[in-house]
Amino acid sequence: MNTVNTVNPDEMKSFSLQAEIIRQIQINDGQTPCYATSASKQCDKKECGWRHDCFDEARECG
Repeated sequence: MNTVNTVNPDEMKSFSLQAEIIRQIQINDGQTPCYATSASKQCDKKECGWRHDCFDEARECG
């Protein structure tokens, strides 16, 4: 029997799928999984390719 997994909206996490994927990439690269965790723009990773999106996502998940 083939079943489909569905997500109950009450069980959804507070961050987006994008944040989840990027955090996994950070972990795989040996980095701290910090994407979308700083809405205050307090981050010392100036070279991060996701920096701008990160702050936007953190505010949305806030």
